[in-house]
Amino acid sequence: MGNTEGEDKDEKNFCQNCKESTENQITEANVGWNRQSVYCAVGVCVGLLCLLQATLNITLRLHYMMQNNKAHEELELLFSNYTNLIEDTDDLLMNYTDLIEERDLLLTNYTDLVDETDQLLTNNTDLVEDRDLCLARYRNLTTDKKKLQISYNNLAKDKNKLMTSYNTLAKKKNQLLTSYNNMVEKRERLLNMYAGWTHFQSSLYFFSDEKKNWGESRRECQQMGGDLVIINNQDEQNFVKIHQSDNWIGLNDINKEREWRWVDGTLLTHGFWHPGEPNNLGDEDCVHFLHTNLWNDVPCMLEKKWICEKRI
Repeated sequence: MGNTEGEDKDEKNFCQNCKESTENQITEANVGWNRQSVYCAVGVCVGLLCLLQATLNITLRLHYMMQNNKAHEELELLFSNYTNLIEDTDDLLMNYTDLIEERDLLLTNYTDLVDETDQLLTNNTDLVEDRDLCLARYRNLTTDKKKLQISYNNLAKDKNKLMTSYNTLAKKKNQLLTSYNNMVEKRERLLNMYAGWTHFQSSLYFFSDEKKNWGESRRECQQMGGDLVIINNQDEQNFVKIHQSDNWIGLNDINKEREWRWVDGTLLTHGFWHPGEPNNLGDEDCVHFLHTNLWNDVPCMLEKKWICEKRI
C-alpha cells in the first residue's frame, strides 16, 4: 500500500511536471510567431498524454485493488505502456523542439524579408523621386528644345532673307561696279576727247583764251558738245570764279526783259550779282563775271572770254 501511495505521488508529480511543462510551452508558443496554433496543438497532445497516463495509473490502482493476484503482470504491462508513453513524449518533445527551431528560422527569414521589403520600399521611393526629377528635366529640356527649334527656324528664315538680300546687294554691287567701270571708261574717253577741259563734280568745264560776243561764244560751246556754263549752287560759283577772267556765262534776258533764263530754258532762282546789278543800262541782256567775281549784265555784242560746260 505504501508503494502504491509512493507511485501515486510520483505519477502526480510527473503529471504536474508535464502539465507545467505543457503550460510553459504553450505560453512560449503564444509569445512566439503567429503559428502558435500548431504549438498549442502539440501542447494539448502532451497534456492529453499526461491525462491518459494519469487515467491509466488510476485504472491500474483500482485494478490492483480488485485483482491483487494479477497486479504484478498488469504492473509490468503498465510500466511497458508507461515506457512507450515516455518514448512517445520524447519524440513529441523532439518534434516540438524541431518546430521551435523551424519557427525561429522562419521568424529570422521573416525579419530579413521585412528588412529587405523596407529597403526595397526605400529604394522604390528614391527611384520614384529620381524618375519625377528626370521627368521634370525632360519636360524642361523638351520646352527648351521647342524654343531652340523656333529660334532656329527664325534664324533660318532670317538667314534666308539675309542671303536673299546679300545676293541682291551682290547683284547691285556688280551692277554698280560695272556702271562705275563704265563711267570711269567714259570719263577717261571724255577726258581724252575733251583735252583742256576741267572736271568738277558731274561736269566738264572749258575756259577760253580768245574773246567773242555772247552768241558766238555759245555756238563755240555747242560745237564742242556743251553750252555756256549754268551755275546752280555756291560750290559751282566758287569753282568757276577761281578760273574766270571776265567770262560769259549762260544767263540772259534776251527773250523777255528782266526774265533771266539759263541757256537750258530754266528761270534763274538764285544769283550771285554784283551790288546794283542787273541794271539793264544800254540794252544789257547778257551776263558775265566782273573782276569782283560776281555777275554783271552787259550788251551781248561785247567780246569776252567764255566758259563752256558739258554734263557727263
